[in-house]
Amino acid sequence: MIIATLSLRLPPRQEVDTLGTLRAFWDATRALPGCLAGGVYEEVGRERAALYIEMWNEAHDLEAHIRSREYGLLLAVMEASPQPPVLSFEFIAETRGLEWVEKLRLSDVTPPMSSRD
Repeated sequence: MIIATLSLRLPPRQEVDTLGTLRAFWDATRALPGCLAGGVYEEVGRERAALYIEMWNEAHDLEAHIRSREYGLLLAVMEASPQPPVLSFEFIAETRGLEWVEKLRLSDVTPPMSSRD
């Protein structure tokens, strides 16, 4: 799985339009093969900031998306940001869920105390 995250500041007086563009881009992206989840979020505590997330099953699907003509719209949104945006791609090798938490909680092994305890 790959998680693509874009954090950016919204251009002054264009916040609503920029968020609308990001939401429209997400609506088109979510229908692409291999796209698992994502969304557009306004960041709490940061004035005029947005967070855009895409989650992909396979790298080749994400790569096709990035190479597409449509991806230029996301690049244009990033260029309009008044501060440099932060774009990252996290390649996840392993995912654990509730079963792992249950296993840890029910095991007899006491975890070592951290230096902060």
